[in-house]
Amino acid sequence: MGKLFLVLLIGLFLFAAGCMQPGPGVNNTAITTDSKLAFSANTTESVSPAIAPTITAVRKGAIAVVSHPDGAAIYFDGVETGVVTPNGKNNLSIGSHQVTVRLAGYYEAASSTWANSNGGGLAEFLLVPDQGGSISVTSSPDGAVIW
Repeated sequence: MGKLFLVLLIGLFLFAAGCMQPGPGVNNTAITTDSKLAFSANTTESVSPAIAPTITAVRKGAIAVVSHPDGAAIYFDGVETGVVTPNGKNNLSIGSHQVTVRLAGYYEAASSTWANSNGGGLAEFLLVPDQGGSISVTSSPDGAVIW
């Protein structure tokens, strides 16, 4: 709650500073914090003293990623993040994201996961070992056909 108050206070300060610019026009001010909320304010100035502020809240989401075993590379929407599980990503657009994990010796795993503004998005994977191997078939008598 304290961060939100600080962001709103800074927003009002920037809004007031934007109102003091000379001449008519539209001024855009954006505020971004390390939290999941970003604010932008558009102020329209005219020759008359009327000023019409518009403050729009843009919500951002987060997804936590866990794999068993740990240490899998994390990809969001096909882009490698450079981090491994357990980890996650903030500042995602709200909505569905393709989360993929890759770990040597295991099959790749992926799922569509919803990014929530309350930080509740979770992608959890139980990785299956890629044991490789081969199949050898012998028959008696020789020459049997496998269908």
